[in-house]
Amino acid sequence: MKRNACLIVVIICTLLLSACYPFSTLGPSIKTEETQETITLRFVNSWGGVDSNAQTLQQIFNDFMVENPDIIIQNEALGGGDFLKKLKADFATNNDPDVFGLWPGSDMNALIEAGKVADLTELMAENPEWYASFGDEAWSLCSVDDRIYGLPVEIIYEALFINTEIFDQYDAHAPETFEDLGILARLFSTKGIIPIAYNFEAEGTYLYQNLLAQIGGRDGVVNVSECYRDAMYRMKDLYNANAFPEDAYRISNNQRNALFLEGQAAMIVQGSWFTRQLYEQGMGHSVDIVPMPRMNEDGDGYTLVYGLGCGTFFMSQKAWDDPVKREAGIRLLRKLTSPEVSQQLTSGSGFISNIDMSSIAQEESTLYVKGQELIEGASDLAPPPDSIIDRDLWENEIVPGFSDVFDYGDDGIERLWGLISENKK
Repeated sequence: MKRNACLIVVIICTLLLSACYPFSTLGPSIKTEETQETITLRFVNSWGGVDSNAQTLQQIFNDFMVENPDIIIQNEALGGGDFLKKLKADFATNNDPDVFGLWPGSDMNALIEAGKVADLTELMAENPEWYASFGDEAWSLCSVDDRIYGLPVEIIYEALFINTEIFDQYDAHAPETFEDLGILARLFSTKGIIPIAYNFEAEGTYLYQNLLAQIGGRDGVVNVSECYRDAMYRMKDLYNANAFPEDAYRISNNQRNALFLEGQAAMIVQGSWFTRQLYEQGMGHSVDIVPMPRMNEDGDGYTLVYGLGCGTFFMSQKAWDDPVKREAGIRLLRKLTSPEVSQQLTSGSGFISNIDMSSIAQEESTLYVKGQELIEGASDLAPPPDSIIDRDLWENEIVPGFSDVFDYGDDGIERLWGLISENKK
């Protein structure tokens, strides 16, 4: 009886313990997992919509979220001019993105001056291997007063893209001087081919920007010299030579690109980011990329419009001040600046990365090699002029103002030059 009584006591105690601690470790079937909170990071740059890097960017984020299940990336990238409007509106309304991409220039400097961008100098100093994975020369482009604010991944250049099939058909050669460019414009226009894909939107002014860079070089671009005015006269010369589409006033940036991609235009002034579209269109081997022509016969060498693109990554000060978002943001920045991501971006394109990818075997595309040769062969490197001039002035006054340049000549040119030179002051 005593044995049975003891057994009953043991059973009762066990049942009481189970009632008090229903989630104890009595068995694996009733063990619960800890609930892990997720962190949402908002990301903005221009690699959205129909941008050539849009799909690649989303795949990068998908991979990152698998590797970091505690982080959700809210991808708000927007293509075209809408991106910059959104970025400025977000910061103005205290809706700062956590991590964002932006090209260096007046807009970047304004955000830094307003205290909106995190200073990453100490972060880089604490991680020397990470710092050393970037090419040294690009640091100056995303620093202010020797303080690092951006992480420079995307090297960009602008140049003249030519359709070699059209050129071969008419036994034409890439223009070396501005006079050559005028001769080609007259030749192709008489054959029913648009000589240069151009339009009255911001991307259309790549032609103008590259002409003025050839005239004034880096110093002229940065100091806003009269090369800005002189290049307007050269644009007027090309207009008179029937170099542009008849409906240039009406076509969008995508339609302008399509003129070249579909073989209706012999030339276009574009940037390194355009190369992915060429490969997607099957034109990777029927396009050559050449320097903009010299402005006179006596010129030697060429100026290349060169800098960093929207693949320059920043963290907002607001995110940095939140310890949880800061740690998550640093993880995302490490991903975006990794050799593996750069391999994804350069694959099948002419995207030029500033990241050391020597640890990864990769096949360099023809247009990638062309771009590297252009950069190495340049006698002068100039920043994009539209990063020097206030962007609102550029897009709202200068870009549409070319209708006055073409229609009114001297008067239109002097009006635009007045706006630009006043901005310099």
